Amino acid sequence: MKIRSKFVLFFCFAIAISTAFAQQERFDSLVSVLPQLRGEEKLETLKTLIDLSSDLQFEKHYAQLLLAEARKQRNIVEESFALRRLTSVYYWQVDTDSVFIFGEEAIAFARQHKFYNDLFFVQNELIRRLQGQDRILSALRRAEAVYQEALELQNSMATAYMLLAIGHIHRTINQYEEAVRFYLKSIGDFY
Repeated sequence: MKIRSKFVLFFCFAIAISTAFAQQERFDSLVSVLPQLRGEEKLETLKTLIDLSSDLQFEKHYAQLLLAEARKQRNIVEESFALRRLTSVYYWQVDTDSVFIFGEEAIAFARQHKFYNDLFFVQNELIRRLQGQDRILSALRRAEAVYQEALELQNSMATAYMLLAIGHIHRTINQYEEAVRFYLKSIGDFY
């Protein structure tokens, strides 16, 4: 390897390390001031801590704190966000029931308050989990039902995502022609 290449690699490594240290320093300083914060500032700090968390347990902890604080402040926007993030955290854990418990709660809450981005994001997480568990028929039925809901709401982004999800399900079961048909339809519906 040439000296120039080694320098570039070293430089990239140094930037990555310094960025990681800066993020950890910011994370630590936010944790230290969190008990003193109130209102909107506390909610925003909790969201930042969730985003800076490099560990699912930290993300879960701060998402649970955000959920409790949002409920305390009666902030439905942040409550929906916290439910969505908890669904994402539980998606990666082995405990299958929790992702569906939080997911269904997040879906009901998002539907009630018309937070459709959160609604369709969580629906997609649950469809992917069903597919990952080889519960293909359940995943397909759910994706088709969510697709119909997206159509009724005239949400083009959600319809495209659900068509894409249906395509992924067909690809999983080796129905490649069907998968391509849904992939192309998702592009056509979105554009």
